[in-house]
Amino acid sequence: MVSQTVPTYREDESPPRGYSGDTAEWVMKFADWILICTIPVLLAVSGCTEKQRQEYSHWKSDLIGLKRRISLYSADGTPIKSWEGRYKVEIKDGVARFIHDGKTIVISGTFIVEEM
Repeated sequence: MVSQTVPTYREDESPPRGYSGDTAEWVMKFADWILICTIPVLLAVSGCTEKQRQEYSHWKSDLIGLKRRISLYSADGTPIKSWEGRYKVEIKDGVARFIHDGKTIVISGTFIVEEM
């Protein structure tokens, strides 16, 4: 049986590369570091629920507007007018309000607001 000598080092210095002594402490520190780094990543990836996506979309819409196409139709279904751009659209009681080229547009009746 061949005996191996374990290299020693002072406690105030790190072990040399390739140190093959007792590595349990190093493994535990490494595992803790991996755990600390991966938990936020997993939460960020898996925590993106549909509700959070919708809240983000509302926040973005309120801040800068979303790229949208707004189409107004007559009673028989023929298109009257269509607008495209970044709009913050307020819909209340069947009336849509948005700003296009510095003018406030108010439409009612049959309209479709598409997010592009």
